[in-house]
Amino acid sequence: MGLLLLVLTAASFYRGPLLHRGTPSFVFDHNKLLISLGKGFHSPGVHQFSDASDALSVILMTDSPENRSRLARALRSMPIRSGECLEFTGNQAQKQVLVRHWMPAAQRVVLRIPLHPDRMTESDWCFLSGVGPGLARRIIQNRQKYGDFRNFNGLQRVPGIGPAVLRKNSALF
Repeated sequence: MGLLLLVLTAASFYRGPLLHRGTPSFVFDHNKLLISLGKGFHSPGVHQFSDASDALSVILMTDSPENRSRLARALRSMPIRSGECLEFTGNQAQKQVLVRHWMPAAQRVVLRIPLHPDRMTESDWCFLSGVGPGLARRIIQNRQKYGDFRNFNGLQRVPGIGPAVLRKNSALF
């Protein structure tokens, strides 16, 4: 009887593939850190970490002691944020350099990582509804000339960004 109770209790907490049929999916917890690891890591791809301060897990995924120390120094000065890509350039014979950049907007949207207008490239802007190459170029030029937008509403200062474009894309920011 005790064993049956234990099995039933365990089954009520188990949410694995035996209880769910159909298409497998990935569930990302938005309180956790989602980053993309590239060249220089044992397991390239998008990874979810338990919290943004857990840099040790990321450091241990590098493929060389030299890269571990480079990454540890870099993360002390600037912590990792969701949506970042980390990779090392150069080959093993050269000194490798850590490169940090943002995932493309399309990837961040799929992963439900909010976009930020100060972290977007021209191609990222073109991904958005109602934004073509010309408007994307004006957005980048405006940011370079007048400084960061600080938030989504800061985009209103760009000629060509009207209420319709803001309304269509507000959920992504």
